[in-house]
Amino acid sequence: MLRKAFAVSCIAVVLGAQAWTIVPPGGRQRVRHWPFLDYPMYSAAHHAGDSIQLQELRAVACDRSDTIAVPASALRIELGRYWKLLYDLSRSAKPDALVDTLGRLTRAGTRADVCALQVWRKVLRVEPAGVRVEERPWVESGEWPLQPDTARRAAARRP
Repeated sequence: MLRKAFAVSCIAVVLGAQAWTIVPPGGRQRVRHWPFLDYPMYSAAHHAGDSIQLQELRAVACDRSDTIAVPASALRIELGRYWKLLYDLSRSAKPDALVDTLGRLTRAGTRADVCALQVWRKVLRVEPAGVRVEERPWVESGEWPLQPDTARRAAARRP
């Protein structure tokens, strides 16, 4: 009876620790949803002749003419959501709400005064020897101007 109680308590502790890791107490949000990982083993397979499209968000700063790369980590969102946002932005007929959201996230993540967002694409082709990323150029596929950040300007006016 003592062994059975010990085994049950060990199982309860292990399951409780896993539940604690997956859903933290106190209503805190997790940045990553463990155990789901962005791992090549879980990705779709590509074969010779297939094309792969890479997308990147770039921000155009108001005070200079060059662009700032904005990775998913700067926006503090998961990579899958980042790619979906860029896909939705490129394909949407009325992207105003999405541009506003991405503009606020970009300004917070880069801490720069940003006037426009751009999506850049690189199309890669799978060859028998593999994919060589460095041989294909990035091409701008769209640009969306941003409205002035009213929250930042209102905070700057306060004494």
